[in-house]
Amino acid sequence: MIRTYAEKLLRTIIIKRRLPKEFGNVPLYVSSEGRLAFLFRKFNSIDQTLLNNVNEYIHDGDIVWDVGANVGLFTFAAAYRCGQKGFVVAIEPDVIMLQLLQKSVLSQPNTSARVEVIPVAVAETIEVKKFVISERARATNHLDGYEGSTQTGGARSYQNVISVTLDWLSQYYPMPTVLKIDVEGAELEVLKGGISLFQNSNPVVICEISNHSTAPQIATFFRKLGYQMFDADIDVAKREVLDYPAFNTIAKLIKL
Repeated sequence: MIRTYAEKLLRTIIIKRRLPKEFGNVPLYVSSEGRLAFLFRKFNSIDQTLLNNVNEYIHDGDIVWDVGANVGLFTFAAAYRCGQKGFVVAIEPDVIMLQLLQKSVLSQPNTSARVEVIPVAVAETIEVKKFVISERARATNHLDGYEGSTQTGGARSYQNVISVTLDWLSQYYPMPTVLKIDVEGAELEVLKGGISLFQNSNPVVICEISNHSTAPQIATFFRKLGYQMFDADIDVAKREVLDYPAFNTIAKLIKL
């Protein structure tokens, strides 16, 4: 109850913070709308796995797509790691998160990669969809028809959003070497809209799998493409190939 009250009370407060030293202390604008922890806790303690993924898989000159960017923790850490030769596309449909992302874009150093923010949802089809704004943190916003997570707290409101596919986006932006997906249940739908992208680009995929009912289909999807799946929460030296995706999944093309 106290946490929920604090989330609501602090919604209008925007704070300029900085990413950890390993990501150049680059600025990031946050609010409790993204997640209450963004206001008070060290970023390494909020999502260490995600930042570890940036260190492990993103290199100088990479092209990164961040599907479900939220406030941009992954986006701007990746942009720092890519450097001036890289390029980052931050994809986010929520109007409040878009404002924070754009504010952060304008504050990045010229040593980071260029970041472009795209105000759309990603799905299997190109159409107008309903987007659920969570009662609690907007990090758990999701497309209508999915349940979100235990942190959603019900629906506060709805937005009409344009949905596009990964394949459609690839007609306008360089194909990614790294593709991060965090879409609160719509993971399979996002993947299905990117068959041509995967066949032509073979990006490393960093994906949060929150919809357990689609896990078998996601596993089949990656296997057909020649990908192997790993649990990102396990130390690199101890990782084994998975039969089914983990909550934090890394999927990579098998190199023969």
